[in-house]
Amino acid sequence: MSGQVVTEGFTGSTAPGWVMGGNGFTPTLTSGGIDPVNDGWLRLTDNANNRATYAYYDTAVSAANRTIFTSFDFAHYNGSGADGMTFFLFDGAAEFSVGAFGGSMGYAQKTLAGGGEVNKEGLAGGYLAISMDNFGNFSNGTEGRVGGIGQNPNSIAVRGPGSGFDGYEFIAATGDGLNPALTQQLDFPGMTSRPDQNGVDYRHIEILVTPTNQLSVWLQFGAAGSLQRVMDVDLSGYLRPETLKFGFTSGTGGLNEIHEMRALTVATLVANLWDNNGNGGATGAWATADNWDPNFLPALNADILFDNTHVGVAQTIDVGAG
Repeated sequence: MSGQVVTEGFTGSTAPGWVMGGNGFTPTLTSGGIDPVNDGWLRLTDNANNRATYAYYDTAVSAANRTIFTSFDFAHYNGSGADGMTFFLFDGAAEFSVGAFGGSMGYAQKTLAGGGEVNKEGLAGGYLAISMDNFGNFSNGTEGRVGGIGQNPNSIAVRGPGSGFDGYEFIAATGDGLNPALTQQLDFPGMTSRPDQNGVDYRHIEILVTPTNQLSVWLQFGAAGSLQRVMDVDLSGYLRPETLKFGFTSGTGGLNEIHEMRALTVATLVANLWDNNGNGGATGAWATADNWDPNFLPALNADILFDNTHVGVAQTIDVGAG
């Protein structure tokens, strides 16, 4: 494949290209302070109430007709089980403006908030948000959010595109009846120190959006665990922007918790296209150049993505010896 890849470990003392801010707390790199030098995390919230923070990468990446892959480690601990954190994608041409916090997780809008709280628009140019939702209100259609299945704690939840007070509708979540509920905990509120990253408490997520707008989410529970596919979602009804920017939001409210992440990779990839020789004479052999779209012929040792974007019938493929 070819494309753009952005990596940021957040282990050091700087994160070039990232913009961070928030209410009550600004995301902090822990290297050299909380953690040893060059062994840090991005701390999105501390364990205090009523925090609302964001961190986004202020350079757009190409998105049209591309595979979008994201992976990172996360650690939620030391508190009472507050809201959680969200990975979001938004239109690369939009000027950043964070959404409402609390159950809206810095992505969706908030109206009918009550308690004297003012209404707040959703994330400007929002395209997609995947939440690691400890408290469960990202799935809840309260406070003016569109759609939902009610409070759904310890879940991965997804909301779609929106602008201002419109959209950001609930799309899917683990435990929604179509995607199974998670069998292990995302967070560790009772732990006063970061969960052991070499043991069973390690947490890792991978997110894939195909060129045909099919979303899949995987989780890894434990350093020795394997990736588990926990969600499949059809996003084909939503228009994808030509370019995208990405980032994180996190928050606490009446409950609190530390939310951290590191080891981020975001890649937008153009797939090598297998057409089994659209010009005729197909042999099924991967090693035969004529069996590939000539505009997307893979290089030696290229990665291969399997999906049904360009092949609509059963194929017999000869991968060759070895």
